[in-house]
Amino acid sequence: MNFTDLGYAVTSDNWPGVDFTVLVNSATPATPLGFADMQFRRSRNQSSYDLRMTTNSGGGLLITNANSWTITASAQVLTMSAGLYYWDMTTIDTSSYTRTVGNGIVTLLNGYDEETSSVSSSSNILNATGTATSEPAIVSGTYASLSSAYSGTAFTGRRFRATDGQMGFDVINNGSGRLIPLSNQIFAAMQLPVGAAPTFTGSTNGAFVFPASPAVPVMKKGYLYFPANSLSTSHSAGFYPVEMSSATVGVAYNNVYVPAAGTYPTWPTSPTAFIGAVPGGTGVTSEITAFISPAIPANLLGLYGGILSQYYCDYTNSANNKTFKIKYGSTSLGQSAVTATAGFGGVHQFRNAGTAAIQRGQGGLLNTNVGTTTAAGTEDSTTALSVTYTVQLAASTDYAAWNNISIIPMVTT
Repeated sequence: MNFTDLGYAVTSDNWPGVDFTVLVNSATPATPLGFADMQFRRSRNQSSYDLRMTTNSGGGLLITNANSWTITASAQVLTMSAGLYYWDMTTIDTSSYTRTVGNGIVTLLNGYDEETSSVSSSSNILNATGTATSEPAIVSGTYASLSSAYSGTAFTGRRFRATDGQMGFDVINNGSGRLIPLSNQIFAAMQLPVGAAPTFTGSTNGAFVFPASPAVPVMKKGYLYFPANSLSTSHSAGFYPVEMSSATVGVAYNNVYVPAAGTYPTWPTSPTAFIGAVPGGTGVTSEITAFISPAIPANLLGLYGGILSQYYCDYTNSANNKTFKIKYGSTSLGQSAVTATAGFGGVHQFRNAGTAAIQRGQGGLLNTNVGTTTAAGTEDSTTALSVTYTVQLAASTDYAAWNNISIIPMVTT
């Protein structure tokens, strides 16, 4: 069953109607269509409907060809209030077999603007295994530009595409002068492990050996921080791509990753080899920044919004502290110092506390820390600020790395 965005219409105005062709597994069903039912709701979970169309006489739907499964939602006046509506369509064939064949959204506006067209009247393909083939264009731009142009109540319920972040995200006008992100969208993600290398010995051409004890968790590929001139006779300190053949033996390449807002550690297409002797070096015990998110757009969080981080961290199993921190702006809003465990996965969240310039966060990064500790911040979220992930070793013989970070905005008002 595919999801189809039917676009925009104006409440209490003439709606031109929509044509549908139903396919099942990309083919017309063998048994003719007997009945169709299309229902619209403001909430996915509500039991009642705000509008219902059926193929009964005068019901608003018309079976234009039962054998080819073509249906027309007739031209009519939509009297619902402005907003975003979820729709679904159920059919019954002449053998009484019932199936849900499609769903999606439609947006009703209080009035037109120059960039708004009516609901598409072209044929929409509803396919149980396909994707929508007729979707009206969605206005896109930076969150700031969209907020400036479309935060008025005339655009209540209308959806837009913000281009900020790693992949962009969808926002909707909430009717209260704000564009808020739809739920569960990843704003940015870091997939390769990024962390601090332990003290190591070198060979040649980037080859190195980590100590057997304490054991380093096996990592196939990732970026590790090496001190200056430890992989060759002349290179800067920083994160270099490594490829491990075991927990102790690996090769580093001369392609440095420099954390900055909106940059992502990716494996180089053609890794550049180090040439010559590898001097070896001592693990760095100062705090190092592993990842910096793209800037969270100014005003996105509002008064109560926040950021959810999902991640996995691994490190050597030793009695020494390995400290992981999450910062918003320059303020740490969550940190954990871990010792003799194998690693941890977790979620962390912080939110604005009723004002755009005060945050409250889950103090620790482990799932067991939820609700037990609190961190406070005074960063101004009316300016664009990044979320930063750092790591620090207490002992140079240890290793620690961030893995698979996902950053998700949590905004409801």
